[in-house]
Amino acid sequence: MGAFFTNLHVRKASQQAVCDAFQKMNQGRAYVSPQSGDWVTLYSEVTEDQNDQTLRDIASGLSRTLKTDVIAFLVHDSDITAYWLYRTGELTDEFNSAPDYFEEKEFGESEGAEGGDPEVLLPLCVPGTAREQLQQVLHPADGYPIMAEEIVYELAKLLGIDDTRASLGFNYFENEGEQILTDIAEFQPIGKSTERKQSRVQDTKGTAGPLPDMYPLAINMLAHIWKPEYEQQIQTLMKMFGKGKEEEMLKQMRDSFDRGARDFLKKSQLPNLPTIEELKAARDQGPEALAALIAKKTPAQMTQIGIAVAQAGVEPFLAALFKHGLEPNAPDSRGLTVLQIAERHGLNSSIYRLAKAAADRKKQ
Repeated sequence: MGAFFTNLHVRKASQQAVCDAFQKMNQGRAYVSPQSGDWVTLYSEVTEDQNDQTLRDIASGLSRTLKTDVIAFLVHDSDITAYWLYRTGELTDEFNSAPDYFEEKEFGESEGAEGGDPEVLLPLCVPGTAREQLQQVLHPADGYPIMAEEIVYELAKLLGIDDTRASLGFNYFENEGEQILTDIAEFQPIGKSTERKQSRVQDTKGTAGPLPDMYPLAINMLAHIWKPEYEQQIQTLMKMFGKGKEEEMLKQMRDSFDRGARDFLKKSQLPNLPTIEELKAARDQGPEALAALIAKKTPAQMTQIGIAVAQAGVEPFLAALFKHGLEPNAPDSRGLTVLQIAERHGLNSSIYRLAKAAADRKKQ
């Protein structure tokens, strides 16, 4: 299952002003961030049901009351990104990356994105932003990333919005925010039973540390073709569209995975990584070849990659990583291990049995 979240960002208004305006609208529980640059972020519980009308009503109301710009983001199942931009209460721009998502279409048929005007967004962006940068995010020549929330991340950076804040909604903030945000204690809770959070982002010295690098996510994306669900998706698509298009379907799905891996790899801060071409070439030879390349080129990332792969349930690749030195009980910077992550699939799951067997072999 992909990501589902909503969030709103208010420009050039104080945290307290946003809190006061939201409470006057009587919209229930929420969290409001401290100001970062020009923006204050708001996570509203009532919008998490993906009702875009509610989201738009809140954005419009805040914009009108505070006489400023408010942009509201919605991500649906990592397949759709949408936004609505209001200026003093009036809708000035909107965008939907897949407007025909819920309509029946032939395979590969799409009308493309709807809306998204770089000229409207440009005045709100950080100094030095070019119109072409917005155009590339909103209407890329080479297609959208496989994970639609990547559009939000990229837009957020151009607008000067904290991209980590832009990647969360109320539910993610409640359940995972303490492991992600170093300044979470400064977020103002609104509503009954909404409690102030405390950051649990720790490094080995016990102080706030950086978020995990994107390189393991890139590897995990390349390995998606070995997930059991991949074959199931192909079988489903063949039933829907006939057997004559299986090669086209396979290519489009693999291309989308590779595009997602490339996007993640671009965001990695690690030095001396294999290129996307090297990684794809190894992947195309099979799990053993990709695991061998990782063990040779980036052995320090084995644990983090193993955790991502175990979480995704890519059993053939996890088995290959164990053969090439992955330690099932080695902790990452958060104290998590591959075995612990595998256990979340259930004690009777094949992914847990694989990790448990690897851990037992280490004891011998």
